Amino acid sequence: EATGKLSQAGRRSNPTLGIGVNKSVPGSEGELEVSFSQRFPITNKLSLEKRVSTDQLLIAQEEIKAAEQQLITAAQLIAVEILQLSSQKAHINKQISSLQTVTTFIDEAAAAGELSPLDSAQTKLEIQTLSIKKKQLEGERSLLTTRLKQYIGMPASKPLNLSGSLPSLSVPTRSLSLSDRADFRAKALEFQHSKSNILLEKSKRYDDVEVSVLGALGREEDAPEGLESEGRIGVGLSIPLPFYDKNEGNIAAANAKAQRSILERGALASEIRLQVATHKQEMQAWLARNAS
Repeated sequence: EATGKLSQAGRRSNPTLGIGVNKSVPGSEGELEVSFSQRFPITNKLSLEKRVSTDQLLIAQEEIKAAEQQLITAAQLIAVEILQLSSQKAHINKQISSLQTVTTFIDEAAAAGELSPLDSAQTKLEIQTLSIKKKQLEGERSLLTTRLKQYIGMPASKPLNLSGSLPSLSVPTRSLSLSDRADFRAKALEFQHSKSNILLEKSKRYDDVEVSVLGALGREEDAPEGLESEGRIGVGLSIPLPFYDKNEGNIAAANAKAQRSILERGALASEIRLQVATHKQEMQAWLARNAS
């Protein structure tokens, strides 16, 4: 959309071709008139339209990058959950394997009269409980895998196997750089766009001038010679006078939009810094909990 608007911006208005015919009634006098007119801006309005549309294209590109990053982040979170469920499932498999070994030993000892069969029943109950938990984890993993397919553009019918292990826990030491965030870059470009838009609205205080060229060919009665052919050419200039409409309202709106853009950029910067600080505190809390 922004590319299309950039392609359209900065173009002159189309010229106008006028054709007129008149004839005297009664009589044989008549005239054919052809005119050609073109409007020309007296300000740098066209170049400013190009600048505004270029800013809009840059903003759109950053918005796409921000949307892509949101999708990537959501997909990564789902992948972490899947790997975590796989780790739990592997741990349960080890527990079941160990309990099955214990059950076999108890059954053999009970057959020899050394242990009570009740000990084996308790162990088998624990195995059954772990097996139910394992099926629950498999169901959750299946649902998360289906959601992950949506984020990475895979059909639901195709299989997706996610393997690997989670990295060791650590808190990032890299300092915050607002310029790394596509949404903040987009907001900064919006301020640049708003400044260009102010100049564009100011340039619209003066309408385009119109230059016209006309030619006419006619026949007139010239007594006593009779009908004679006559031609004429002319050049016209139309200058609009800015008496009533000086585009004051749109200029004021453009200035207000620029001020709003400054406030929004500052608010976004504060929000990003708060998010980073909150996430780091959460990481430190999880790290301490994992170590205890």
